[in-house]
Amino acid sequence: MNSKDSEIVLEYTNRRYIEDYIINNQKYLYRIAFSYVKNKDDAFEVVQNTIYKSLSSSRLIKDLNSVKPWVTRILINTSFNFLKKRYRDITNDEVFDSVEDCNVSVLDKIILKNALENLPIKLKTIVILRFFEDFKIKDISNILDMNENTVKTNLYKALKILKINLEEEGINV
Repeated sequence: MNSKDSEIVLEYTNRRYIEDYIINNQKYLYRIAFSYVKNKDDAFEVVQNTIYKSLSSSRLIKDLNSVKPWVTRILINTSFNFLKKRYRDITNDEVFDSVEDCNVSVLDKIILKNALENLPIKLKTIVILRFFEDFKIKDISNILDMNENTVKTNLYKALKILKINLEEEGINV
């Protein structure tokens, strides 16, 4: 058997092993995806994309004992990319629909929306994940692949910037 044949056999073996892992761990994968995206249909989409990515790059895995962390990392990255895309695509109205029931005037909502839009994307994402999507600091650190303390620091930095910007607009915080 030449090296090309052995590569084909290795890729087939890896692919079958990954397929078996995915089949036996569907609920686990869905549960992890759902914990990130917080929506049943979106979680199914993330799992589906994860399966595709895992199987299409099965040749990259060297140690079959590390399939679980390898697939889980692909799942988390896929969830993170999904959330980044969703937040890039999200309209301002969708973000502020969640504060509709608050006693906030329309003008204050517009000012808040503009202040949030003016934050750097990293800080804006952390604020949205924390306050509009109710993610915990630990979850945000996993999604953004950051240290928890870095997330906290960036969150407080974003809140400080928002407070300054809102006070400049005459809103007492």
